Parts: sequence; C-alpha cells; structure tokens
Amino acid sequence: LTFVRNAKFTNEKSSPNINLMMNCVVELYGIDFDSSYQHTFVYIRQLVIHLRNHIYKKGSTTSKQSRDSFQNIHNWQFINCLRVWTRILCEFGAKDRSSPLYPLVYPLIQIIFGVFSVQLSPKYFPLRLHCIRCLNQIAKASHGRIYVPVSAQLLPIFQSSELKKELKPNTSKPLNITYALKVSENEIRSKSYQQNLVEESIHLLLEHFSIYSYSICFPELIFPISIFLKKSGKEIRRHAPSFSKQITELIKKFDLNSKFIIERRDKVTFSPKDFEKMQSFLEVERKGGLLSPIQRELNR
Repeated sequence: LTFVRNAKFTNEKSSPNINLMMNCVVELYGIDFDSSYQHTFVYIRQLVIHLRNHIYKKGSTTSKQSRDSFQNIHNWQFINCLRVWTRILCEFGAKDRSSPLYPLVYPLIQIIFGVFSVQLSPKYFPLRLHCIRCLNQIAKASHGRIYVPVSAQLLPIFQSSELKKELKPNTSKPLNITYALKVSENEIRSKSYQQNLVEESIHLLLEHFSIYSYSICFPELIFPISIFLKKSGKEIRRHAPSFSKQITELIKKFDLNSKFIIERRDKVTFSPKDFEKMQSFLEVERKGGLLSPIQRELNR
C-alpha cells in the first residue's frame, strides 16, 4: 500500500525513488512465497476489478462515469502496479513452473492485454509501450517458454495513420515517452515524438523476437511479421523516408536470424514429432555463449 500511495506520478525526478521502492517490494515478496501468493492474488484481483468496472461502464453508464472508470486504469498508479507485479512474478514466478507464484503469471498477462483493449487511440501509444515492456520481461524471464504475442500490439503503431501524414516541426521541448502515458494532439505529429515512438517500437519488437531467436520455428514465426512490416514501410516512405529505412533495416535483421536458424536446422536428424529435441534445439550452443544475430544486435 505504501508503494501504491507513492507511485501516483512518474517523471525524471521521481523515477529513481519509484525504482528503489520496486526493488524493496520485490525483495520483500521473495521472503515467504506462500504469504506472497496471498498478497499478490489480492492485489492482482484488485487490478482486474478496476479493468472490469471500466469495461462494464463503458457502454452502459453516463460519459462522466465512464470517464472516471477510464482514469482508474490509464494513470501512473495503475501502470506502476503492473510494473511492480511484473517484476515480482518475473523474479519468483515465470522462471520456475513449480513456484507457488507461477499460476499468477497468466492472469497478469491477461490484465495487461485487457488494458490494450480499453484504449486504442494513437495518443495512448506511450502507455501501450509501457505495457509491452512488461510483457517482454515476462517472456524473457521464462526463457521463451511462455509465448506472449506482443507483436499484435506493436505492429498497429507502424500502421498508424499519423505516420502517413506530414510531420510538424518541433515547437516545444521534445517529449520523453519514457515518462509519458499519452500525448497531446499537437505532439502526436511532431518529428521528435514520432522518431522516439518508431525507435522504441522497433527496439521492443527486436527485444521480443530476440527471446525466440534460438527457436527452431523462428523463420515461420517471423515470416508474417516481415510481410506486414514491408507493407508498412512502403506506405510511410513518402512522408517519413527515415522511418521506412529503419523498418527495412529491422526486416534485414529478422531475415539474417532466419538464415541463422535454417542453416542449423538443416543439419538436424530428428523429426518435428520429437518435441523434447525441438525444445532443446541450440540450447547447448546458447548456454555456451553462441549469440543469435538478433542477440548480437541488442548487445551492441
């Protein structure tokens, strides 16, 4: 409760204190897993109630009530709660299926996807990126055993109509989307904001697929994503050639990783029916320090 009360706002000044409190909460919940499960269950349930209330009130109550329930979700207090529970479950739940906290991982993922469904407006893209970071952390903590389809939430950013319009020159101080949940109508088409948005979206997409970059099915996993990105890159080339170039470079990195997997996949002798060997594909090499092309790119 102390963390929740002090996590109402996040900016460059308050961020270190919030991160410190998060670290303390994570350590506290690692002392007794049985008690931690009870507390985590209660607080995650409270997040579900906030989300459910907005969904129910959205179309059946007055605009003021709907707006109030909306603000209960789209604020720093709610997002910071998602962040701290993500860190707790990444540390003590997602890594080990035998952990008492593991059953709470899926409900948390569902809550985050519920936030996506509440507001799809482009001005809330920064909030979407915060949620995607949480999902990437969960997938990474599970070493890819939990597949979280975040690309479905990232790709619409590249397809946004705002990227297909003429950019406006910066008229104010550039917005740091790390400390933003939404942007104003004036900021949404500014060059600095869109540059930060595209760069962060590309980074998160690269981070997401790096988690599965050793998977034997990576080429098939990435194929529809590459097709979508090629189409998006062509559509924004006229008004934002630099963004189109960045997307093209991203596709090349995906293609390079696909080639990396195919070359090694062609040498195996087991069949797709051998699930255990499919799961352990390149596991020894990965633990031995072999980096996939995407991992090398992220480590640069």
